[in-house]
Amino acid sequence: MNMNEMLFFVSIATNLIFTLFISRFGRAGLVALMTMSLILISVFGAKLILIFGFTTNSGNIFYATIFLVNNILNEYYGRKVAYQSLGVSLFTLMLFLILGELVARTVGLGQTEHVNRAIKVLFEGLPRIALASMGAYLISLSVNIFLYDLMYRKLKKQGIWMRNILSSGVGQFVDSLIFFTIAFTGTVGQSVVIEIMFIGFLIKVGFAMVGTPIIYVAGRLLPQTDSRTLQEKSNGLVK
Repeated sequence: MNMNEMLFFVSIATNLIFTLFISRFGRAGLVALMTMSLILISVFGAKLILIFGFTTNSGNIFYATIFLVNNILNEYYGRKVAYQSLGVSLFTLMLFLILGELVARTVGLGQTEHVNRAIKVLFEGLPRIALASMGAYLISLSVNIFLYDLMYRKLKKQGIWMRNILSSGVGQFVDSLIFFTIAFTGTVGQSVVIEIMFIGFLIKVGFAMVGTPIIYVAGRLLPQTDSRTLQEKSNGLVK
């Protein structure tokens, strides 16, 4: 196992553990984690790496974390909150890009020339990755939210594992088609784009499977003052 594989598993463990930790702060903490993960994708998503001999990008775990966290919000707070988290994180990314671009265009002093060059190089490729992220994010996460809520209403408290894996699988497939096509077509060969897309999809679906127990545990950690279950009880939908 080389350094990339080791860091890959450390990244998975870190995201899962931090998701549980931040669940104690309720939906505000989870939305913050979604937003941070989306910004991380936009900043680091253009970096290609080798994992077990296959080419993929470095943002897969961040994106998979978004879907896991959003499914926690959907499960325990409902579809409306899940859609709100999508809007808040997307708006925050847009603000980051606008303000970051303004900073990148300022004239830096000679004493920070190395920093100036690094920021310039970063923001030269960032708009394309961010555009790919925003387009794929809006469509794929909307699909995920719709499917998860539909299965919730059909299955109620049973089948968390099923709705998490199925909704994430469909949503991540849509995301992979959109994101990797926009982000990498023309920058690398078509065969590499297909490999990045396929390996990225497998990683994200695998993360959804591994992360499913987190949804069960998060339900015990989340504050229940405004949860979906309490809302349903107050409306007479759950006894």
